[in-house]
Amino acid sequence: FGSYLQFKKQNIGINGTFYHQSGKDRSRTDLNAYMFALKGMYQHKRLSFIAGIDFLSGTDALDTGNPENNTFNTLYATNHKFYGYMDYFLKIPLHTANGGLSDLFAGASYKATSNVALLANFHHFSLADNVAEPGDPGKAIGKTLGSEIDAVLNYNFHPDINIKAGYSVMFPTASMEMLKGGDKDVFQYWGWLMLTFKSQFLKIGLPE
Repeated sequence: FGSYLQFKKQNIGINGTFYHQSGKDRSRTDLNAYMFALKGMYQHKRLSFIAGIDFLSGTDALDTGNPENNTFNTLYATNHKFYGYMDYFLKIPLHTANGGLSDLFAGASYKATSNVALLANFHHFSLADNVAEPGDPGKAIGKTLGSEIDAVLNYNFHPDINIKAGYSVMFPTASMEMLKGGDKDVFQYWGWLMLTFKSQFLKIGLPE
């Protein structure tokens, strides 16, 4: 349960969200978790700016006497919309080992013409709580997971045809490597191209 608040005045907007999870998880452990998000927006002519934070609570792996599960579960999440376009955190708590997630972000978009827009976002990811180091359950890994930059070009080629192209880069830390495997020293990137075609082939008028 929770709430969503929105404030907008002229070219300034603020969105706020808070949700709490209670009851029991799959293992019948008491669940006591929360998430909150805060985003500010500012628009000036063709330029728009955003900044904010998404925070999902975690469970302290070093607190062995804690009888609760404090990790917020995104359940049927649309994480591609919220935590960067490289989808490192699609399944929480799985992808952060019950450590939760903190995502500090900032971005800007520019509408170059009526048909062309550019967008760029920066994300800084970290754990919300302690995750034990592999092989040493009494020691926590570093909370900083890495940073990501996303860039998107949006082009309305035709009223029925839209083209989007994107490129993302991740700069992971040793903690990210411990959580997800791979090699933090190998360049992490993703590029994509999408064509959307929408048209009305058949229109039937109904009598008035």
